[in-house]
Amino acid sequence: LPVTMALMGTASALPRIDEHDISVDMPYEIVWPSLLAVLTRFLTRPAWSAFAKTVRCKPDRALGALDNVGATLAGFRVARCEAPTELALEGEHLFSRYALTFRITPLDSKRCQLTAASSAEFPGYHGNVYRALVIGTRGHVIAVRLLLQRIKIEAERGKADAERGASRINGAGP
Repeated sequence: LPVTMALMGTASALPRIDEHDISVDMPYEIVWPSLLAVLTRFLTRPAWSAFAKTVRCKPDRALGALDNVGATLAGFRVARCEAPTELALEGEHLFSRYALTFRITPLDSKRCQLTAASSAEFPGYHGNVYRALVIGTRGHVIAVRLLLQRIKIEAERGKADAERGASRINGAGP
């Protein structure tokens, strides 16, 4: 299914690139803040900011809270937010227009599935070269899977921290 670039004022649809998912041993309500926190940390790092500036990402700066439609981080604008189950981001730069949608689907009361779906177009010669560098080398796959893994670790670490705190309260911890 193509993705429409809602906030950028374009009627064109973006071709699907890929979709990745990971199972998280936490309820979806706990995974949502981890998703927002990890994305915010990643997209405000100096290396990402330098890359975003180099390729002239639009939007080019952070404005607003990531769980609000229209909020931005360098390279991404929130196109849709259905807290705590879906966050759709979109952006563009010199070589591409793209969308990245995260969905959190409950599996049961204690687990969920976190999915990241990517769509993009790479217009012109330079876009084709950029696609070869990012998609062709599997760099995009590695980056998205790493992002999902970090969100999972952060969400599940919260569970481990809570369990350690409870064991200390009960006198069983270190």
